[in-house]
Amino acid sequence: MTTVIRKAREGNWSAYLQLNPSSYKLRFRASTHDITHVSLFLVDLDLMDSTAHEQWNDWGKRVIWLVNSILGAEYDPAWIHSGRGLQLWYRQEPLIPVTPSNVKQIPWATSALLRKLNEHIEAESNGAWCVDTSCSDLPRLARMPGSINQKTGEPAVILWEGKPSIDFTERLLAWAPPFKEQPVHDGETHSNWIKVFHRLSGLAKDFISEGVPAPGRHKGAYGTAASLRDAGINLEMARLLLQRGALKCSPPLNPEEIEKPLTNAYRV
Repeated sequence: MTTVIRKAREGNWSAYLQLNPSSYKLRFRASTHDITHVSLFLVDLDLMDSTAHEQWNDWGKRVIWLVNSILGAEYDPAWIHSGRGLQLWYRQEPLIPVTPSNVKQIPWATSALLRKLNEHIEAESNGAWCVDTSCSDLPRLARMPGSINQKTGEPAVILWEGKPSIDFTERLLAWAPPFKEQPVHDGETHSNWIKVFHRLSGLAKDFISEGVPAPGRHKGAYGTAASLRDAGINLEMARLLLQRGALKCSPPLNPEEIEKPLTNAYRV
C-alpha cells in the first residue's frame, strides 16, 4: 500500500481502496457478485458550504451519536479526512460472509441508515453538510489514506483509527425494514412516485428533474442509478428515468452513454 500511495503522489493521480474483500483478481472495480465478505461500512460526510469547514469535528460527532442511537450500541469508528470532507469507517468484526440471503438486504439496510442520517444532518446544518446516500453498495470504494484529493490538493489522512464495530451488521439488519422490490410503472399514481422520489439522493433528484452540466454527467448518471437501485427501482424503470434525465443534461447524454453507469450500478 505504501508503494501505491507513493506512486499516486508522484504521478498526481487519485488512489482508491475497495472496502470489502472480493474474489475478483483483476484491476478493475469488482461487482456485487464478487464481494465475499462485509468488512467496512462507510459514512461519507460531505462539505457543501466552504464557510462551515471548521465544523467537521462537531458534525462527525453528531453522526456517531445518531448511529449509536439508531442502532442502540456504542460504536467508535475510524475518522478519515478525505481531503475535502470527513469519512467514518465502521470496521465490522468478525467479517460477515455475503450470501444469497443477505446480498440485497445489506445494501438496502445501509441505504436506509444513510438516508436517515442525511435527513438529520442536512436539516440541522442548514444544508452546509450532507451524508452521501449513495455509499451503500457492497463493492464501495473510498479514497486511500495518504493519497491526494485532486479536487483540493489535500491528502486523505487517518485522524483516528477507531475500534472494531462488533455486531454492527446484525444490529443494522434488525433495525432496517426487509428488502422489497419497488418497481415504478407509468401507470402508478403520482403520490407513489413522490414517495420514491423523496428516497433518492440529492444528486439523483437533480439529475432526473433538471439534468447536470458537463463535466460530471457520467458520474451523475452512475450516482442516480445507484440511488434508484437502493430505492428498490427495477432496472427497466431506472433506464427510463436515466434517459429522461440524460436529455436534460448540458450537453445531453445519448442513450448509449447511460448504459455503462446503469449496468455498473445494477450489476450483481
